[in-house]
Amino acid sequence: MTVILAGLYGNGDGAIVVSDKMRTVKHPLTNDEFETENEAINKTKKLNDSVYIACSGSDDFWGEILDKVEEQIHPTDKPRKVRAIIEKEYRKQHMRWLEATVLVPLGFENLKDYNARANIELPPARIEQIDRQLRETLGTGELVLIAQENDRYMLYGLQDPGLFKQLMSGFAVCGSGAKSALQTVVTNYEMGMHKKQLEELLLKAKKLSEQDKGVGKLTNILYIPEV
Repeated sequence: MTVILAGLYGNGDGAIVVSDKMRTVKHPLTNDEFETENEAINKTKKLNDSVYIACSGSDDFWGEILDKVEEQIHPTDKPRKVRAIIEKEYRKQHMRWLEATVLVPLGFENLKDYNARANIELPPARIEQIDRQLRETLGTGELVLIAQENDRYMLYGLQDPGLFKQLMSGFAVCGSGAKSALQTVVTNYEMGMHKKQLEELLLKAKKLSEQDKGVGKLTNILYIPEV
């Protein structure tokens, strides 16, 4: 549960990402989820010389993905290559998450075990129900990617089933605080606005989002390029 607000300014001269410092984590013994907020939490990350990301949702879910991604990318890798690596690792992690949340509670070890046993042990209607759940269950959280391409910055969102889409609007609003923040950004954002104007808009939207459940009052600001 969180809020991520990102936008381009100067028609791609740079970008600003505003986020809270709230994280949803799991208790190591009970797996119960709880929220925690502190100054050390940072939901933005520089992956290499030209790519930054911000992610909302489960720290466990995204942490495993980003650990794998960082093992594979190099400082000079182009954004297209970085996006492809993230997409690949997201799909792997999403499948592991589906297996743990959908199949394991039903008595199956993983997707391979389910495919081998389902037709023998379950009626067709139940198989159809589970298959639909596997297809339609979305990932936990969202990821925004800011990339420098041809001397301009561009914004991408990772959407199920694990594919990046360029956000032509020039902004992104995601997380549990999106409900209260979105209208302000949609109404006032312009891609050609100045850096200071964008910063003020995103901070105003962040303040509005704090009324939503799971959004922290602490704020982090990332300026791209970094200053």
